[in-house]
Amino acid sequence: MLARLAAERSYRKVLLNYPDIGGRYSALSFFGLAPAALMGIDLDELLLRALKMLDECRIQKPLSQNPGVALGVAIGVLAAGGRDKLTFLLPQPIASFEMWLEQLIAESTGKDGTGAIPISGDPVENRQNYGEDRLFVEFRIRNEPDEAIEAKADSLRKAGHPVMTIYMRDRLDLGEQFFLWEIATATAGALLGINPFDQPNVQETKEFTAKILDEVGREGRVPEAVMEMSYGPLRLYLGGGASSVPQALALFFEGVARDGYLGILAYLTENETNERGLRRIRILVMDRMRIATTATYGPRYLHSIGQLHKGGTNKGFFLMLTTDIAEDTGIPGQPYTFGMLMRAQALGDLEALRKHRRRVLRVHLSGEAPIGLAALEEALRAVI
Repeated sequence: MLARLAAERSYRKVLLNYPDIGGRYSALSFFGLAPAALMGIDLDELLLRALKMLDECRIQKPLSQNPGVALGVAIGVLAAGGRDKLTFLLPQPIASFEMWLEQLIAESTGKDGTGAIPISGDPVENRQNYGEDRLFVEFRIRNEPDEAIEAKADSLRKAGHPVMTIYMRDRLDLGEQFFLWEIATATAGALLGINPFDQPNVQETKEFTAKILDEVGREGRVPEAVMEMSYGPLRLYLGGGASSVPQALALFFEGVARDGYLGILAYLTENETNERGLRRIRILVMDRMRIATTATYGPRYLHSIGQLHKGGTNKGFFLMLTTDIAEDTGIPGQPYTFGMLMRAQALGDLEALRKHRRRVLRVHLSGEAPIGLAALEEALRAVI
């Protein structure tokens, strides 16, 4: 439809991508290359390096000399053995590469009760807070060394943690890395006994969301559960029989195993202030409980690590954060606003998580999100 519209309007160029390339595997297709070209990246050199890695990963290569297979075997074997928290150490120039890795690995391997769990934006510097469920991957750019990252990796090695180091000449070596990690992820998926090219649980949240939006169309509002209790700006829904918000939080964290992890599902505005608040909560939980943490923004995470939350190993404890919508905009042709849509997506994922018997608690931050995050940190500090 879009291609036909472009032809009718005499667009200068139409880039038709192959329809059978899954989104998370499409970095080296038009979906990734067109934005890269607009950014001024040297596509010829980027693709030459990708082709170099393709040649190194060909099936004719002995497995011992195939870097993609070797990386995938390490991830798959260690994940199956309990080191399933895959933690990245990236220098600042390629820090955003972590978001792509998170989606690729989580959505590809997180199903059928297994998977490698990518830990993005890991905030802890104290190696004592890392358990035996961790596998670290360090990236080093030869012409842009990051002494802090290198020192942390060396410290982790000395502490006995497995750390793999990937050396890059410069940023254009991301062309190699895209292909390397796609092969590695497919290999890890094969070792874990799953299909790395589907995402069976993503559709569930969409279906729950569609039902909620149908009700919005009939009633004119998003159906909400009855609020059970409040604590300052915190509003709690379905508190599990607790009599107060602090007690509900304490009960929520009971039974967290040493190999478990906290997943914060933040339906908040993605900005530096909220990021700092989430980081403080992650550090608190890691300091007190010695478990891995993730913090992802909704609804974006639904098409990345959200697959793993519902389909992967049942080790996660999920804290869903919603907030008031200060400014909202209607969606043309629909009986709901963008804010209603986002709330429906949050509630749809809440239902999907509960369907899979995941431990999830929704906390609504009334008023300004930074104040709510500070109150949540204070409440957690008192009970964990």
